Amino acid sequence: MGAASTEENEDEALPATLRRRAHAHALLRFGSAMLEQTARVPGPLGSPMQLRIGVHVGRVVAGVIGTSRFRYDVWGSDVLTAMSVEAAGVPGAICVSEKVLKHVADTELNFVRHATVALKTRDGSVPKEIESYRLLGDSRAAPVTTSIE
Repeated sequence: MGAASTEENEDEALPATLRRRAHAHALLRFGSAMLEQTARVPGPLGSPMQLRIGVHVGRVVAGVIGTSRFRYDVWGSDVLTAMSVEAAGVPGAICVSEKVLKHVADTELNFVRHATVALKTRDGSVPKEIESYRLLGDSRAAPVTTSIE
């Protein structure tokens, strides 16, 4: 899981909507860099390693847990949503929720509808479903004709 921010002074000068858009872009660039670097690492059978990356935005609770071996962890329904989007993804790709898509919809990034993701509920009721989208790339970097379908 990754988080991103711009420099503090720049970040405070931007309205909240633009900050969220900048953070979403930074997180997608970070995920793309992770995929590129991981593809250079040979796996146990010699083929390149691959990651599945799921991105969702929302509220989280975070903190340090443990008494002898400290760990930093994040919790919340939005964390579970990101995990579900990742689990429905494909190796070597970044999948995002509709909420992320709204933050980057007016950009050069291209996405294709990927899957309907069933989200677990706390009370065991009927799972909520959301759509996930797979990042195809940045149209400035390489021409891609497919957008959101």
